[in-house]
Amino acid sequence: MRQLRGFLPWIAYPVAAAIVDWRVAAAAALAIAVVALGVALNTDSLDMFTITAAVFFACLTVVAVAAPASGLHRYVGALTPAALAVAATISIAVGRPFTIPFARRVAPREFWDTPIFMHVNTVLTLVWAMSFAAMASITAAVLAFHPQASSALVMVQVAGFVIPMRVSRSYPASVRTRYASA
Repeated sequence: MRQLRGFLPWIAYPVAAAIVDWRVAAAAALAIAVVALGVALNTDSLDMFTITAAVFFACLTVVAVAAPASGLHRYVGALTPAALAVAATISIAVGRPFTIPFARRVAPREFWDTPIFMHVNTVLTLVWAMSFAAMASITAAVLAFHPQASSALVMVQVAGFVIPMRVSRSYPASVRTRYASA
């Protein structure tokens, strides 16, 4: 649940935007991000995605209030994975790859402090960062040149999550196999 908390604003925004309006969605996502930030600070579980969500949705809400007719909302679908790519990259730079909490749910405790565990999570976080960056770039291009191509946008989003999810399953297994035989 702790890992999901950081993603809740990112999930809430598109749902609220589809049901209500992008401005209301930005404010709702910001409210969720602020609550998640407060909980994370109180439980000493602050992560890069929670911080990024608070900053991203604060900025988006300011634009939504200050310039409600802004065309920026047209590109939120590209800006969101761009922000996630930045957050994933920063998590690597600060030595806390965002995949670590997920990996700790499946890896035995005795591996948590090993260089291999850190290496695997750095690689996986990099894969996610690259996937988010690719999603952002492709989505921006589609939105700029063919905004009505909703099936292409959906395919980009699905591929942008499915591919790194598959790598997240297969890469640790291949590393385990490689080190078990060594």
